[in-house]
Amino acid sequence: MRIAYSPALIIVMLFLTSCTDTARHPVANEKENARVFVQQFYDWYKKLYNEGVTATDNVGTDVYMIKHKPQYLDDSLLKAFIEYYKAEPKEADEVVGLDFDPILDSQDIGWDYQTGKVKQVGDKFFIDIHCDTHGKPKDTILALPPIIVAEVVKKSGQWKLVNLSYPPPEGKGEDLLKMLEGYRKEAEEYVASHKTKK
Repeated sequence: MRIAYSPALIIVMLFLTSCTDTARHPVANEKENARVFVQQFYDWYKKLYNEGVTATDNVGTDVYMIKHKPQYLDDSLLKAFIEYYKAEPKEADEVVGLDFDPILDSQDIGWDYQTGKVKQVGDKFFIDIHCDTHGKPKDTILALPPIIVAEVVKKSGQWKLVNLSYPPPEGKGEDLLKMLEGYRKEAEEYVASHKTKK
């Protein structure tokens, strides 16, 4: 037996199907958009770092970033960077605080970074970042364990880097916000202790 559907019912069914598809696609698109943002950010950043572009300003690439591209960072991360660098001793006989580039988790040049899997939790996106020596194929880099996980969120239509974490086996499970806070305290203690010696 054939069931006859009225034209009005068919239109309603098509509309509901369309709404369901529309509800699914933005989630997939946002995950990809988050990944693309992080990849573009790392492409820009590693180029500056590897080519020593910021050396002419006599600043680290992270300092160059917070001065010239603060829009890449969420307010909390930008504030953590600024407070750390305010506290950092200008003249010290030893390394106090950051002794590596926290965005690349490296002290050396010549590395490539590739974004991998994306996980969404609420309005936040967590993107795996893999690394290997410059010139390696993308698939080879992605086959390695991630060395960084970037946490990003979209605010007022603009993607922002909220935090970075450094998972094992390369990292110790630390995250950049806590690291900057710890280094800031270390820098403040160093400055305070050296003032009392004078």
